[in-house]
Amino acid sequence: MPSRRHTWVVLVCLVALWIPSRSGGQITTVAAEATVFPSQATCDYSRLPGAVWWGTKQRMTLNEFASYTAPIYWFSPDEPTMDDLEGKDLRIPQALPFESQPDSPVVYYQYNNIGRRTDEEGPAFIPDSTNMANSIIELQNVVAMNLKYIAYFPREEGLGGHEHDVEPAEFRIWVLRSTTPLLIEDYGVECDQLMYVIGVLRVTAEAHGLEWYFNVLDVDEYTKFPMTLIAEEGKHGMCTDKNADGY
Repeated sequence: MPSRRHTWVVLVCLVALWIPSRSGGQITTVAAEATVFPSQATCDYSRLPGAVWWGTKQRMTLNEFASYTAPIYWFSPDEPTMDDLEGKDLRIPQALPFESQPDSPVVYYQYNNIGRRTDEEGPAFIPDSTNMANSIIELQNVVAMNLKYIAYFPREEGLGGHEHDVEPAEFRIWVLRSTTPLLIEDYGVECDQLMYVIGVLRVTAEAHGLEWYFNVLDVDEYTKFPMTLIAEEGKHGMCTDKNADGY
């Protein structure tokens, strides 16, 4: 694997939901594990392409959900904005300049759409007016969503360089129940109790915010998670690294 640097980050909620509103959340440290496995040996969805979490939990906060699908950011060892720092001293991506600056890298997340199941009563999303990151996603009422991760860098260098560089990546996410025929018939997984499965269908690294440069990855059995996003040296245009090998 080439000599590059990656980092874990603080996630910050920046919400724009299918509900006609736009809200910001407070900084919250991610402490969730990458995957939760059920106790039943037969209830194993590790062969399901894109699956990142499964369990009996029926609801999650926005912050918890975003932590399960969050990417790894992979940088060149010569990335100018690292300022010769490495390891736990890295501070990129950064918080926006008008916000508090935590002692760790920061990535923002934004829910653009949440698709509600039509065969269930009740809301898919329950807002928390005091801290949007603690708002609730009702997994039993959700079928899909679009979730963006947004990285901020204080500057972009090279041709057309400028200050305040923002680089997003969109994740198309599905939520299935263990009773879904696809899971039982195609993957042969049956559970003793109702389970919920979260997975990623597509990742679009929106390099420079210009559709011409978008890097689109449709998830298949060869895709590894957490998704790795490789940042272009100095300019930060993102591309997906399907098998997380650094190439």
